[in-house]
Amino acid sequence: MSVPGTPSPYGSFAAEDPGPRPATVEISFWLYLATAVLGLVGIVASLTAIDQAREVALRQLESQGQEVDPALVEGAILTGVVLGVVIGVLFTVAWIVGAILLRRGMGWARWVLLALTVLSLPGIFSTSIIAILGVLLPVAATVLAFLAASLAWYRRVRDHRVAQTRRF
Repeated sequence: MSVPGTPSPYGSFAAEDPGPRPATVEISFWLYLATAVLGLVGIVASLTAIDQAREVALRQLESQGQEVDPALVEGAILTGVVLGVVIGVLFTVAWIVGAILLRRGMGWARWVLLALTVLSLPGIFSTSIIAILGVLLPVAATVLAFLAASLAWYRRVRDHRVAQTRRF
């Protein structure tokens, strides 16, 4: 076994322990989890608003003088709700898994979470406080995940893992 900072018998340096997780990574993790919880709250809120959505759709069609079968409206609303719930659950799972991997030092998870954050940006135009927070929290978490302290720790974790795999 090599002493940190000295050449190993294989010509590379032994990687030091990555050290403690910086606060930027820890806070980022919790902000991403809070985003996932907000997503679940949003799903529940949308499920409780099905009746209201049906009434609004029927009133709008009536005010436009269009006669539409209520079963057709019901089917459209049900389809929208099912798609919304499925997409919401997928995003929630992605936020949670990404946050866990981020916290474990998988630097590539930052990029996946960045992509999810970009996909959530249209929510900023919502009037719902849940949707607006669902954009602001991951933006803050992403900024923290890309700060210099976080980047340095991810590099140390990566170097440590590479050294561990080359050891055997």
